Amino acid sequence: MVNDTITYIEKSLQFHKKHREFADKENLFAAYYNIGITNRFLKKYDDALESFNNALEWATQRMDYESECVTLGQIGLTNLTIKNIDRATVNFKGCFDICQKMNNNRLQLDCLLCLGYLSYTLGNDKDTKMYFEYAQKVFGPITVIVR
Repeated sequence: MVNDTITYIEKSLQFHKKHREFADKENLFAAYYNIGITNRFLKKYDDALESFNNALEWATQRMDYESECVTLGQIGLTNLTIKNIDRATVNFKGCFDICQKMNNNRLQLDCLLCLGYLSYTLGNDKDTKMYFEYAQKVFGPITVIVR
């Protein structure tokens, strides 16, 4: 079953690479982004980061803030997965700044929770408390389970 899933994901990766090859400039973002997601699933983290960085460059050049924001989040998740906590923190802070400007409450909450978790992982109690309290202040009660 696992081998079937991996084969399916690898086929998906080939599809997204073909999409990138034939897409016009305005449609490259989806190809880069999907290649990043697929590579991360296959544990090809360097390839995932490269694709996400291409997506981020595309979004930044076009001042597409929503695409920039979600891509920074995906880069942050990838860095978190490979235990690059400092880099993930920078990525989620960038994502949070953008989603604040866009007034995207859902993404703000996601970023605050990730930043709280990252601060907790680093043993930074002050920042952990700050992020979780800010999330509660803005978005209402949340439950945090501490190990």
